[in-house]
Amino acid sequence: MMKNRLFTWIVLTLAAMPLMAEDVSFTASAPSSVILDKPFQVVYTVNASAKDLRVPEWVDFDVLAGPFESRSSSTQWINGKRTSSMSHTFTYTLMAKKEGTFTLAPATVIVKGDKIVSNGLKIKVLPADNSQNSGNQASAQEETSTE
Repeated sequence: MMKNRLFTWIVLTLAAMPLMAEDVSFTASAPSSVILDKPFQVVYTVNASAKDLRVPEWVDFDVLAGPFESRSSSTQWINGKRTSSMSHTFTYTLMAKKEGTFTLAPATVIVKGDKIVSNGLKIKVLPADNSQNSGNQASAQEETSTE
């Protein structure tokens, strides 16, 4: 009798596990526009433990640093219900080689044996001269507004 209950409990628990599994999302993010000769970051985030990150070839960008990996997880118990989340992040620092609008192809990672594909990115590279002038104007406006 006890063995039957234990067996039934194990079978029901194992059957419910896929229902408790969270959908895996893998996203790429970066500024939509950057300044020529100024570093910026491209961040890939997956909500599960991942391995074997494969990024596209970045022919129009120099890789200054990366990938830097970070992982975080949290678990909460609220009113007897447990919720947990996981985040695995890969960060690259890039710098554009020339002006224009460029598309970064999706990256891939492996999560629990499955290949997951991120979104692609479109990045507009602005000329360096325009950004310095507009940056100086913004600084000047901030100074006058605080007086």
